[in-house]
Amino acid sequence: MDEQGTVGRVTGNSTHLSASAALETALAASYDRRPSALVMCDEADQRTVLERMTQAAGARLLAGLDVETGLERLDMIASVRLLVVHASTSGGAYTRLLARLEQLADSDGTTALLAVTPALLDEAFGAISSPRIQILCDAPESEIAGALALAVQPPVPLALNDIGRESEAIRLQRLSEEVSRIARTLASLSGQGDSTALFSTDGDSLAEPGGGYTGEPGIDMPRARSSAPITARDIRDMLRLRRLRDQFFPGEMFADPAWDMLLDLMAARLSGQRVSVSSLCIAAAVPATTALRWIRALTDNGLFLRQADPADGRRVFIALSEKAADAMTNFFTAAKRGGKAMLV
Repeated sequence: MDEQGTVGRVTGNSTHLSASAALETALAASYDRRPSALVMCDEADQRTVLERMTQAAGARLLAGLDVETGLERLDMIASVRLLVVHASTSGGAYTRLLARLEQLADSDGTTALLAVTPALLDEAFGAISSPRIQILCDAPESEIAGALALAVQPPVPLALNDIGRESEAIRLQRLSEEVSRIARTLASLSGQGDSTALFSTDGDSLAEPGGGYTGEPGIDMPRARSSAPITARDIRDMLRLRRLRDQFFPGEMFADPAWDMLLDLMAARLSGQRVSVSSLCIAAAVPATTALRWIRALTDNGLFLRQADPADGRRVFIALSEKAADAMTNFFTAAKRGGKAMLV
């Protein structure tokens, strides 16, 4: 009796403990405050990698699915904080995916990382305009991991915790600051701002502080705008020289994607050509994802314009805004008057 009673009591306690553990697990899951994430990718191996990276970044993985099944799942779940998508094939599912991502970002505030191949870039950029969706093109795993870390947990002040995430946040902050300076400088050159801003020595200008080199004063901006100081061929020659330089020096020493893109778009404007997003990324001479960040930032600051492709509603072209084109014309006019070599 005693043995049986003891066994009975132990068995009862085990059952009780198991139920308690199950209840605690259920309660813990219900209070899990990690952002929910859904991974969508047609390639099984790549999907597994993205699942691991998403969980390592601190997200609660709902599922890893192919694109078609993922689109069906999105219609059945109440909400999802983060979508991690890798697309490598075009077609109806891809087109529907882009529209769904844009809709979720606008209506539900969903954040999305969309990794695409270069062949799919133009359609992605044409369909996506929400700042909540980051497009990554031909990105290495390290870059995807950094983007995931930022998406799951926003950047924090500098501290001794996550160096990779902080470095990425600092790069994005510097990009934003640099684009703002470029916008102010071009506004000055185009006659829409204080023309002395270009030569100021405060912390927000592009000039060198403390008596550094400045341009020659006295440029007549309105008169400069009416001249034709440079041709498309001249600008193409400049770009070729810049790429030739990269054969003899490390490219990162002179990386200047904003200027390379401004030159390329100015040449296209002078020759009456349209420039696709993928083509402009190539002209930037930096990784495609980096170029995309610059394009979006320069567009947000009014220097670049998105123009719909009349022959294909799924993509857009990029062009200079009028103020940027005026600034480029004034710059080349001033350089020509000063007899400066056009090796910029």
